[in-house]
Amino acid sequence: MEALRQAGTRVHEPVHHFRLEVPVDTVGRVLPVLARLGAAPRPPVVDGASGTLEGEVPAASAHALRRRLTGLTRGEAALECAFAGYRPVHGPAPTRERTDHDPLDREAYLLRVVRHVAGHPPASWDE
Repeated sequence: MEALRQAGTRVHEPVHHFRLEVPVDTVGRVLPVLARLGAAPRPPVVDGASGTLEGEVPAASAHALRRRLTGLTRGEAALECAFAGYRPVHGPAPTRERTDHDPLDREAYLLRVVRHVAGHPPASWDE
């Protein structure tokens, strides 16, 4: 892990371009939600009774945005999302729990590898 830091490795996340049409009176409710979800919207464009927002949202937040829109816009929102590439993660890099044995716990990891190579896999692969 230290070698990755020393090499200057940067973590990137997938982002989607979004285009969101909402009733103009709900733009003020939608913008703070976009900010909390890590979106980077451009200034809204107002055309009569509707407002259009475009920008980028982390792919991990796109589903949460869809879920929130019905309540924020009285069910009158139209959202389009498409993969737009990757951008650097700001702040600490995201983490997730391991689903297998941790190679950084050298003793437990090597014991598991030796058992597997010797033809004696553990009774359960979840051990």
